[in-house]
Amino acid sequence: MTWQLAAAFTLSPFTAAVSRIVINPLNSSIVYAFVNSALMQSVDAGASWQQLTIPAAQANLGQTNPTGFAIAPSQPNIAYATTYYFRS
Repeated sequence: MTWQLAAAFTLSPFTAAVSRIVINPLNSSIVYAFVNSALMQSVDAGASWQQLTIPAAQANLGQTNPTGFAIAPSQPNIAYATTYYFRS
């Protein structure tokens, strides 16, 4: 309904672009957001955030950022992610 700045947030020296927000329908304190090309998760309704990565055997660095993300509406503990290498 309304937005307020809960905490300062800087992912990069460039302007952060949020392209998608996904809220767990059974627990609104769990929020996912795509910021630039990173998947971020908050478990405290946006007060703090952590970046999520997906292990990727084919990625040079052993992990990769997701390129797409969704949660199952009927079972929000099930998440689906895609990367440049594979999908879960």
